[in-house]
Amino acid sequence: MESNECRSSKVLPIEKSLYEPIDFVQNFELELTQTGPKEIVDVHLRLEKSTCRDECNDIPPAWRGEWKKLTLTVKLQFRNIAHLFQQHTTMQWDYKLEASIQLMCFDEPYHLPFLLDSTRIRNDYSLDFNALELFFPALFEDHSKIGHVCFKVTKMKMDYTDVRNPRAVLDNFGEDFGRLYSEILEENGEGDVRLYMKGLNCLWAHKVVLSAKYSSRFAEYFRANPRATEINFFNVEVDVVRAMLEFFYTNQLDCARLGNSSPELCDLLTRLYDFAHSHGLENLETACLERMKFAAIDTIETAKRYREFAQVNGLLHMDVVLWQHIQYDLGRR
Repeated sequence: MESNECRSSKVLPIEKSLYEPIDFVQNFELELTQTGPKEIVDVHLRLEKSTCRDECNDIPPAWRGEWKKLTLTVKLQFRNIAHLFQQHTTMQWDYKLEASIQLMCFDEPYHLPFLLDSTRIRNDYSLDFNALELFFPALFEDHSKIGHVCFKVTKMKMDYTDVRNPRAVLDNFGEDFGRLYSEILEENGEGDVRLYMKGLNCLWAHKVVLSAKYSSRFAEYFRANPRATEINFFNVEVDVVRAMLEFFYTNQLDCARLGNSSPELCDLLTRLYDFAHSHGLENLETACLERMKFAAIDTIETAKRYREFAQVNGLLHMDVVLWQHIQYDLGRR
């Protein structure tokens, strides 16, 4: 049912003749993966067919008259409060909707994109895209069938300092070593250095990645000790080191891998931030804070835990936002 391209796109089978009434409604969850911290959103989608008339003289006479219109409306319901964390009005998250349908006409498949995309700035707990429309002559109605509707949602951090020319903002976390990441994930992982952690757990890594992403001390250490094959993190939990490696290799903190519930994710992100802070890993600190903004904070207990973390680390804006969320959102449930 999902497309093979990425988890932020989806293919929904409809299998309806255009001659039939069409009011197709679907609710499902989607993971947005393109840019920025990954997040799970709930999607409410509706595809409707209606009739309209077009008297435009530019249309060939045989095609004038009755037309059919397909209207696609999409609403995103967020599970996080990322919009409340935005401190600067010039820095916003844009969400873009692209869509198309597969139409079988006289037994031939046609891939028809909706002519306009819809891009919206997120500033609330939900986001309604502008309706997308597609028109076609009614004379095709008896011989056409919709196979499926495809749509894709992408998000991008945008700088609106110049509202006439907003620009995309990309996090500069350095080189992406994703091509090597699969090697250390395999059961019999491969690398050129072992990392030993609390409980004598062991993970593989690559010296080139640690030298580039961890600190200059590692680069100097490996230059001075080219035959070194072990690094000890005996006081660090395995899930923290695993999350650190994922970030070093991919520049991402994957929500699916980090925790199965809000409290688990909160616990790991706070410990990972503490580790990054104590080891001077500024990029990892930044990534943890960005990931926290897109985490589901759906219980008072989880919100209080994040707020304690904010207070300990002097994150005043985060503290205030979480206090408001507890008082005015979670407290009313």
